Amino acid sequence: MATVDDVMGDITKENASIKNFFGEAGVSVSQIYSRMSEADRVAFNQRVIRTLDLIEAVQIGDVGANRLREAMGASDFPLLMGVALNQTMVGSYKAWPVSYPAWAMVGQVNDFRDAERYEVTGGDGTLPEVGVQNEYPATTLAEAKKSFRVKKYGTRIPLTWEMIRNDAMGAFADIPRRFGLAAARTEEKFATSLIVGASGPDSTLYSEAQGNLLTSPLSVVAVQEGFQAMSEMTDAGGEPILNRPTVLAVPPALEVTADNIINALIIKARTSGGGTSEQEIETTNWIKAGGLKKAVLPYAPILAKTANAHTQWYLFADPAEGRGAVEVAHLRGHEAPAIFMKSPNAIGLSGTAATAYEGDFDTDSIQFKVRAVFGGRQGDYRFTVGSTGAGSGT
Repeated sequence: MATVDDVMGDITKENASIKNFFGEAGVSVSQIYSRMSEADRVAFNQRVIRTLDLIEAVQIGDVGANRLREAMGASDFPLLMGVALNQTMVGSYKAWPVSYPAWAMVGQVNDFRDAERYEVTGGDGTLPEVGVQNEYPATTLAEAKKSFRVKKYGTRIPLTWEMIRNDAMGAFADIPRRFGLAAARTEEKFATSLIVGASGPDSTLYSEAQGNLLTSPLSVVAVQEGFQAMSEMTDAGGEPILNRPTVLAVPPALEVTADNIINALIIKARTSGGGTSEQEIETTNWIKAGGLKKAVLPYAPILAKTANAHTQWYLFADPAEGRGAVEVAHLRGHEAPAIFMKSPNAIGLSGTAATAYEGDFDTDSIQFKVRAVFGGRQGDYRFTVGSTGAGSGT
């Protein structure tokens, strides 16, 4: 690993300017990066890594913050720092344990206009008998359309020039992590709001009339009830769907219960005997054998403010198969959040433009901004079952 002196050597090279390194100035990092040769990409990535090493060394106290302040004066260090900050932010965003990719379809849209999803039914039912020399009966296709839009989400944090000078480590190490965490939380809360309402399972996606709303508290018997409800789902033509739950989603209060149900080696079950009596038997855990996985919904008890906050639970079919119960989509090319720094509007008397770390002309303020772009919709209710958990157990 490169030493801090190596990093400072690279930073203070006379030819280490944005224009010399990239061949042009005033173009975004992503645009220039796409035009680099493989060798240039490797060299650039190594310099970003060394920049991250320097930030980490200052953060843990191995190197004084004054070394980081010295580096800010180098011509291309703001660019390297910007890339390093963005990588730190994206790393925090990916590290936070979002649950929705396990139970929601994840898609992309091209722009901010209505994204349309079409569902076609018909033509896949059982075939009628055709008599001798009789005309084949016609069948019809029905089409349903659902629309949604992606939206921008974000915030900004203004810092003073004095704060940067006094605590460079805190400004650079903490803000990107906070932004990454905020973006991940925002997406998770939005996705959860597609399935959770004020009293538990959302009333549009889940209802007794649709056959996918239960009241049973979470248990082996209740999970079996959910499996049965999904197995009995039929399409618009009355044909069986044969979808199978693959994810059990629960609020944090039911995480241990879910683990016990999924990971038990042996479960006890009741079955009707030859007459009217019931017998208790021990059997291999068919839930574990079937590959059911757990997902924890941290925002479920927050969104269910009225009732069933800690008792609700859900089953989902594999979102990669069928239509999916819900969909979360990002703007194409913006699948991860992005961090920005406000460009300075001050020029020194020598004609040299101030760096972004010198702040703006009026107040010396230095501003960071994060932006995430996503949206979503409810899909096909047949691919999920929800329970309020408010009923009596068996």
